[in-house]
Amino acid sequence: MRRVGDLPGARRAADLGLELVQELPYKDSKGLRLKLRFHRALVRGERRDFQGAAEDVRHVLGLDPGHEGARCVLRNAEVARKREGGPKQQRWRGPLTAALPSKTRRGWRQLVVERWVLATAVLVGPVLAYLVAKVLGIA
Repeated sequence: MRRVGDLPGARRAADLGLELVQELPYKDSKGLRLKLRFHRALVRGERRDFQGAAEDVRHVLGLDPGHEGARCVLRNAEVARKREGGPKQQRWRGPLTAALPSKTRRGWRQLVVERWVLATAVLVGPVLAYLVAKVLGIA
């Protein structure tokens, strides 16, 4: 229902499914609980209830700590919740399942190499220019 745009119907279906699953033994219904909570979180996110989406996804992560989709949705829901109070252009757009671009971290070795190259260029450049000028008879 969520895919066809019936968000209230999708939310109601997830709620009813969760009510029914509560009646089943926990070990038999863990997979269904996880799936229903996750889909309800997606519906809540599409309805811009980012706090509710984060709550549902935390519950999913309680059931399955390794659930990658839930981790992604939780990160995005937190970002979306923070952006919601800001200007309209900066608010969250799109599904909560979209991966955010990750910040690239440079390692200390890369920093040392970059600084070494810069220091070498700064120190050797003028000396090399002087020697070339001396050889050419300009200096």
